[in-house]
Parts: sequence; structure tokens; C-alpha cells
Amino acid sequence: MPRPPAPLNVGIDGGYVRQWDNKKTHFEVIVGKSIPEEGASKCFGLVQSYDNKPKRRLFEVLKSQGMQLNQQIVFFSDSGDTVRNLPLYIAKAK
Repeated sequence: MPRPPAPLNVGIDGGYVRQWDNKKTHFEVIVGKSIPEEGASKCFGLVQSYDNKPKRRLFEVLKSQGMQLNQQIVFFSDSGDTVRNLPLYIAKAK
């Protein structure tokens, strides 16, 4: 495998959004931005409770930016529980 470029930086955070029709119901939205050293950055968003494969979606976003399996990824987050699980999946998938 070729030597990977500099680390891929990913900022990620989550927040709760209230449903419009039922004000007592809410869901968590996770959003982020991946910034490679070269090329365009990409924004992404997902709702883990509705998305069938939210972790795979993040993996595919990073892969579409040229992420190599041996490349270092640096995640920036406030370390909330649900947000923290996504990077762990990426580490295992690589």
C-alpha cells in the first residue's frame, strides 16, 4: 500500500432536534466535516436512530475523499457518547 498523505481531519458533533409534529419527541443529529490536506472538504450529517447504516455512511464519506486504510484520521469532538462511537467503528473497519 502506498504511503498515505497527512492525517485526515474530521470535526464531528451531535445535537438534539425536536420533531415538528410532536414537540415532546426528539432525535439526535450528528454532523461533521472532513478536511483532507489536499482537495475539497465534505460535510455530512446523519441520524443514527433512523439511518440503517450510519457508521458505514461516515466510512464511505471518508473513503470518497481518498482515505487509505493505513491513513491516520484525527477526530475533533466534544466526546459525547454517541459521537464517540462513530470514530471507533472507523478504527475497526480499517
